[in-house]
Formats: sequence, C-alpha cells, structure tokens
Amino acid sequence: PEEATEPISPLVPFLQKYSDARSKKPSVLKLELREIREQQDLLFRFMNFLKQEGAVHVLQFCLAVEEFNDRILCPELSDSQKMMLHEELRKIYETYCLDESIDKIRFDPFIVEEIRNIAEGPYPQVVKLQTMRCLFEAYEHVLSLLENVFTPMFCHSDEYFRQLLRGAESPARSSRMSRNSLSLDDIR
Repeated sequence: PEEATEPISPLVPFLQKYSDARSKKPSVLKLELREIREQQDLLFRFMNFLKQEGAVHVLQFCLAVEEFNDRILCPELSDSQKMMLHEELRKIYETYCLDESIDKIRFDPFIVEEIRNIAEGPYPQVVKLQTMRCLFEAYEHVLSLLENVFTPMFCHSDEYFRQLLRGAESPARSSRMSRNSLSLDDIR
C-alpha cells in the first residue's frame, strides 16, 4: 500500500479490521491461473472446461508463445534455429491471427499486422521479436482473458466442483460408501 500523506481519520482503524479479514481468508471459489497450471489434475479439468466453452485455443496460444519466447531469447541463434522459429511464428500467426482460422483470437489490428510482417517476411527477421512488443502484447491480452474471464468461470463450473468433491472424498469414506451402497441387482 502507498504511504499515507494525510493524517489518519478516526474511522480508518475501524474500517481496517474489515478489509484485513477478507484478504486473509482465501476462497475455494477463487483460483489463480498459476495455481491451475501447477496442479496437473486441475490443469486437465481446466482444459476440459475450456473445450466445453470452445476456448481451449486460448490456453494453447499462451503455451505456444511461452515455448516460442523461451527459444527466441537465446542471444546467439543459428540459421537453422532462426528458420525453425520463423516457421513456428508462421504457425502461430496462421492459427491465431488469420480471419479464416477456426482458432482466431481477436487482437488489435496493429499487433496482427506486426506479427504478419515478420511471419511472412524473410526468416532472419524473426530475431526482431526479441525486442518488439507485438507478441508480448498479444500474450498479455490472452493471459488477461484467461485470468479475468475463464479462470473465474472455471471456479464456478461443474468441472471444478467435481474436482473439489473428488479432493474432499477420503479413500476410507468412498470404500465404505461403495460397500454400503445398494445397486439395482441387490434389490432384484
């Protein structure tokens, strides 16, 4: 928090105790994208949720750009590495930026134009992406969508509730329940 520049009002300490209480109690209905990505089973459920929403390509874009960035930030790229990176960028462009693509993500036209210029230009120009902001801005846009739209939606989805219930179920309880449960065959 910022340092106060004015004297403290007598109501501030009163209000402070209410603001602290909320921030200390994390909700199971609020997850961070980072937490989802760190847990394999949760990531699997998140991907299933995104498939149901028709948005799995949003996460795939993030993963593709992260992989691309890991490789392009190498200070001395060989010609063959530049060619591979250029081909990878062309695939990213064709998959996520072209109007006719089924996985198109809506980016600012300026961003699409800059990515297109490099994707359709000579392969050595791919190194320009080490200093250009276009791919970073596209990544930030998609990351924001994932964090601010899809993650909160996932936290209220049946897919996530199934995950919570599965985690709350103890092995002893579930085996007892299966022993004690009746099937239609038992009734007949």
